[in-house]
Amino acid sequence: MAGQVREAVTAGLVPILCMERAVATAQIAAIDSGDLERTVLSYTPSDAVQLEVAHGAREVRDAAAFFSALSGGRPVLYGGGVNRENIQGLMGVPELAGVMVGRICLDVAEFLDLLVILR
Repeated sequence: MAGQVREAVTAGLVPILCMERAVATAQIAAIDSGDLERTVLSYTPSDAVQLEVAHGAREVRDAAAFFSALSGGRPVLYGGGVNRENIQGLMGVPELAGVMVGRICLDVAEFLDLLVILR
């Protein structure tokens, strides 16, 4: 994984490192500090992605703060089950820099609904 981050950074890309809390310490530690500065971190719990059900705001806040502390204050995204019912609550988590939407972005009307809600 650290090698893939290095390749992306070397190619001029900004990698997004999606990970669960249980592996964050090891994955972040494996990345060169210069590469980490050019990497966006995302708390992406596999159960939330697979079930399309977001984790609660408190858990997301705690994980985002944990990821940020591990990485020297890097911004953190959240991905997993983001939809019109929970996007406002997730975007209200001050420790998050944003969210990543999954399957919902394939439906233009649903994706636009998210943008209208956040407006």
